[in-house]
Amino acid sequence: MKTIGLIIPFRDRYEHLDIFIPIIVNHLKNQNVNYKIVVINQNNKNRFNRSKLLNIGADVLFNQVDYFCFHDIDLIPENINSYHLNNNNIIHLTSYVGGYGEKQNNKLVANFKLDKNLFDKFKYKDTSRGLGGVTLMKKEIWLEYKWNDFFEGWGLEDDELKHRIEKTSNYKVIKTNYRYVTLYHKPNKNSNYNYWRINDQAFKIIKFFLKFLNKITLFENRKYKIESIKKYDDYDFINVNFPKREITFKFIVLSYLVKILKLFILIIKYGLIILFFLKIITYFIL
Repeated sequence: MKTIGLIIPFRDRYEHLDIFIPIIVNHLKNQNVNYKIVVINQNNKNRFNRSKLLNIGADVLFNQVDYFCFHDIDLIPENINSYHLNNNNIIHLTSYVGGYGEKQNNKLVANFKLDKNLFDKFKYKDTSRGLGGVTLMKKEIWLEYKWNDFFEGWGLEDDELKHRIEKTSNYKVIKTNYRYVTLYHKPNKNSNYNYWRINDQAFKIIKFFLKFLNKITLFENRKYKIESIKKYDDYDFINVNFPKREITFKFIVLSYLVKILKLFILIIKYGLIILFFLKIITYFIL
């Protein structure tokens, strides 16, 4: 029987940890899945870097498991959601994410007799665009592509990985119809730093150059340090540290280069269209 390596990026969500671990362990046991769970705790004040934490977890578990599950801690699966990879390469499990009030028959939640106020209340929404939330992946594919740890803060790291895999390989991302219930947490109000703009620009750089070069990365490849490991019955809690992201001269140059090249392509594209219509007009006039 194959063993799943379940990797949870973590910081300051202890109330979620106490709820999530018993539920996911019970879920995996009911599906006869051998498991190894690591919680990778970002033990610094830098902006949260989900990609870096997932890569560290995969590094730690690589020789101990058969495939990976990258899993956010605030997502509770319904009882039918399978965590078997079988013969697939990549399966994105969180196609739909919603609040508890939207679907009352979540038996997994009901069995643990959890308070409904622990969950978000929003309606189910389609979250199948990227590879966020919960994703199963062959560990060899992770080793080849990895999460791009240039991305930090909230968003786009999962879209970027999916885009890079689909544009440079024949690996197929399998989508499911599974639903997940979301544990409530206060919104992150730390918006004084425009990290989203930087993430967005990084994604645009990668998308643009992949069209022509088939490979472009903005990996920081920052070294990390494992500060401590606490072993519990069902999981290991690993404290890690790593340096801040740096906006390098290379990134700034590439940002402006993409803008210039996109403008140049638009000028050529619309210039050819204008020339085409001018030819037609002069043909009929003359």
